Amino acid sequence: IDGNPPSVKAKLRKEGVTGFLPFYFVILSRRQCRKMPLMRLLPIILGCLLVHVAQAKEEALRAELISDAATVVPGQLFFVGLHLQHPEGTHTYWKFPGIVGLATRIEWSPPEGVQVGEIQWPAPQKVMMAKYKTQGYEGETLLMCPVTVPAGFQEKTLTLNAKVSWMHCGKTCHPVTDQPFTISFPVGDATVDWQVPVQVEGSDRFARVDPADQGITLVEARYSDMAGHVTGPVDGVVLDIGVSSMQLDQADRGFSFQSDGPLDMRMGQDGLSAADFVNTADEADIADILYLYGEERQSRRIARAIVAARPLQRTLELAAVVRKALGYRPGAPKDPATRTFQAIRIHVNGELDELRDGLVAAEAMLAPGGRLAVVSFHSLEDRIVKRFLKLRSGSEGAGSRHLPDMSGQRRAPSFEKPARPTRAGEAECARNPRARSATLRVAVRSEAPAWGADDDAERRAA
Repeated sequence: IDGNPPSVKAKLRKEGVTGFLPFYFVILSRRQCRKMPLMRLLPIILGCLLVHVAQAKEEALRAELISDAATVVPGQLFFVGLHLQHPEGTHTYWKFPGIVGLATRIEWSPPEGVQVGEIQWPAPQKVMMAKYKTQGYEGETLLMCPVTVPAGFQEKTLTLNAKVSWMHCGKTCHPVTDQPFTISFPVGDATVDWQVPVQVEGSDRFARVDPADQGITLVEARYSDMAGHVTGPVDGVVLDIGVSSMQLDQADRGFSFQSDGPLDMRMGQDGLSAADFVNTADEADIADILYLYGEERQSRRIARAIVAARPLQRTLELAAVVRKALGYRPGAPKDPATRTFQAIRIHVNGELDELRDGLVAAEAMLAPGGRLAVVSFHSLEDRIVKRFLKLRSGSEGAGSRHLPDMSGQRRAPSFEKPARPTRAGEAECARNPRARSATLRVAVRSEAPAWGADDDAERRAA
C-alpha cells in the first residue's frame, strides 16, 4: 500500500476500494483528529469497523505445501507445490502485481546442497480489481517447484521451509507477507525404480507413478542407437533436443553458471568432461569450438583467457573468466558466458552429430503416415532440422538454371512437405520462460523408402 504513488491512492479512494479505508483513516487521525469535532469522526470510525467486520466474514484463502513424492530419493528430482484454494469470487495476483497488490512469491530455505528450482507457473487468468484489470489465479491452483537432493545427502529426514507472500482479493484485499510453511519427507533408498510425474486428469495436481503402469518404457541411450532399442515401424518420433531443465537445475551436473558446481556437462556422465576439454585443448581448438557451436564472435579472446586461467574445475570459475574477458557489466540483458557454456556442452556431448544421426534413425523407423516432431532451442539445432526436412521432402531448390537438369535423378521424397514451425506463445512463455527460444517442426512420413545416411545429402543438410 505504501508503495503506491499519490495518484493511484486517489484513484483507489475515488473507486471506493474499501479494503484500504483503514489506511486513510490512520492518515486522517494523525493530522486532523485534534481539530476535528467528535461527531465528524464517528462516521469514519464506524465505517472502519464495518470494513473489518466484512473482512472477517469473507472466507480465507486456503494454502498448503504438497508434493508428488512420499519419500525423497537422493539424486532424483521431485516436485513440491503451493496448493491454493480460492473461495468463489476471489483471486490472488500472479508474478507481477497490478496497480495495487502484492505478487505471489515463494522464498525457500532448503538444507545445504538441496536445490529448489524456479516456480513452474500455470497460465494465469484475467481478473478484475475494481476497474483495474490484472492477471491472477482463481479456484484451485498449484504452483510447482522442482527439488533435487544431492546423491550424498546423509540426513534421514528432509525439511523444506518456505516463506510465502500473496494478495488475496475479493470485495476487499488481504495482503499476507512471509507466511511460514514447512514440509518434511523421509529420505529413502537410492536404488528405487524410476518414476515420473504425471498430471492428474481434470486437476493441476501431479502424481508420481510407475512408468510401466502408463505404458512407458524408459531406455537410456543415444539418438543414434534408437533403432537398436525399438522393433518394427512406429507411428511417431519426438526429439526434444539439448539440455533439460532438470539438468540445468542440478548444480552438480555442471551445465549452468547460475550456481556453483563441478565443470562436467556430460549428459551420459561418461567420456570427456567440460573440465577435461578446457584444461587440455589447444587455444586454437577452444576458439574454433566457441565460434562454431556458440557463434561467439569474441572466441579467440575468450580462448586466450581460458588458457591463461587454467586449471578450471568449477562452473563459476569458467563463467568469471568469460565475463572478465568480455567486460561484463551486472544487469546486462544476457550473460556473456551463455554462448561459451552452450558451445562447450555441444562439443562434449557431440549433440549436433547425434541430432543428425537421430533424424536419419527416425526416418528409417517411421511407418508411412507417421509423424516426426522435433523441438530445438537454438539456431544451430533448428538449422539442421529445417534443412533435413527440406531436403527429404523435395523442397530444396533446383539450383542454377545454367546447370544440367538433374530432376530425373532425384529421389522420391521420404517426407511430405513440413508444416510451418510453431513457437511458444505469450501464455506459455509466461508460465515457462525457458520455452521462449523453442521451435517445433513437424513432418509426416511418406510411402517412399528412407534415404538413409547419404553423405553428400547430409553434408548439405548440415
